[in-house]
This record gives sequence, structure tokens and C-alpha cells, in this order.
Amino acid sequence: MCLWKKDIFFNEKQDTVEKLHGSFNCKWLETDELVDKYRPWLTRCYVTFVNEIDMSNEGKGSRKSKLAKLKNLIDGDVHSVEEKYINTFQHRCHYRFYLATNEGVPLDLARDDRRTMFVKINVLQRHLLKEDPDYYKKLWAFHYDDRKIDELYHHYKNVHKISNKFEVNLPLKTDAKSMLIHAGRDQGFKELDELFKKKDGAFKFDIVNSRDVYEQIQMAEQEQQTMMRFITERKITD
Repeated sequence: MCLWKKDIFFNEKQDTVEKLHGSFNCKWLETDELVDKYRPWLTRCYVTFVNEIDMSNEGKGSRKSKLAKLKNLIDGDVHSVEEKYINTFQHRCHYRFYLATNEGVPLDLARDDRRTMFVKINVLQRHLLKEDPDYYKKLWAFHYDDRKIDELYHHYKNVHKISNKFEVNLPLKTDAKSMLIHAGRDQGFKELDELFKKKDGAFKFDIVNSRDVYEQIQMAEQEQQTMMRFITERKITD
């Protein structure tokens, strides 16, 4: 998932990234369309944009079910397409998603996530204008010049060399993604991490019994109020 300066690079009417892909191959969606039951767009594009992704429990479906559908879209090659008044059929395609958001923690990612690249842009407008007062004028001029877009496409297709270390089946690792993974974890598990680092109690051995961990949590909860009271033995095992 990429976090863009949306007014310039992630705008539904004039998007630079869409131009590079070819507008015929692209589709702009709302979150509900991305994870809804009826998704006719599956057969009409392979590149999708969501200008403000919302994976909360609000709207249709829970956060967990939305994330499950999104994961299947990312790493699946064959998808079931259901349209109104048409029997469900199978469609083979691998999709590419560009999702933008202003939320600090838009997704809950697993520590071993292999589907998502997360980019957070911290440069503010005043920083850019201080360095170059004409920054946005030049950027808009570039954006609307189709010849410049063609040159940019040519550069990345024919001139730019991809590093031999790049793994095509894995997303790029970023510090922002590591921070997102940490921020999205339950507070109770963060507290368990601290106990694990101390190698105390049930964690003093290399092989840990989840029941022992749970009992240690209950004892800690009696002594002081912590967020670990919401952790069940099943969650520990998972």
C-alpha cells in the first residue's frame, strides 16, 4: 500500500500513476467495491486505485473479513466473479492495488506479511516550497505534458536497471511498514513481548507452554491492571 501526496499523484481525475499503467487497464474504486459480494470490475481491469481505503468495522463486513478478502485478491490468481442476474464464474487474473489513506494505522499487518509495501510520506508542503518555490508549478507542468509521461515510462521500462537483489515475489521492506506492523498489534501482545525479552516466568525456557503463559498473565492481572487481560489462551497459541 502506498501513501501518496494525493492531490498530485493520487487524484481520481488526473493521476500520474494511472497514466503510466494506461487508463484502459485501471479502475477507481471505493473500499466497499473492493471487498463487496458483487465485483464486476474484476473482469475489466488489473490495476485498481482506492483514494481513501477504509478497513474499519464500519460499513459492510467486519475488519477481519475485509482484510481476508483483500489478501485473497492480492495473492490469488483465480477469483470467483459474481454479477447480478449472472451465474458465478471463475476469472484468472493477478491484480495490482494502489491504496491511499491519511489514517495512521490503516491496516493490521502480520509480522511476516509478504503482500504489502507501505510508504509513508512525511515531507510537508512548506518543506518543498522552501527548497523550491516553483516546485508545484513544475510538477503540474510535468504531469500535464504527455510527452514527459512517455519519457518517464520509457525510462522505467527500458533504461532503469532493477537490482539483482530485488525479489519479484516479495514487496520492498520499509521502515514505515515495520512501524505499521508494530502499531497494529494488540497492546496485550506488546506487553507479552516485554515479558519475553526479560526471559522471566514462563519465558525462561526456549520451549514455552501456552497454558503457563496464560496463568502468568492472570497473576499479573491480579497484581496490576494491564491490557493482557484481553488475551485468551487460544490467542497465545495462535
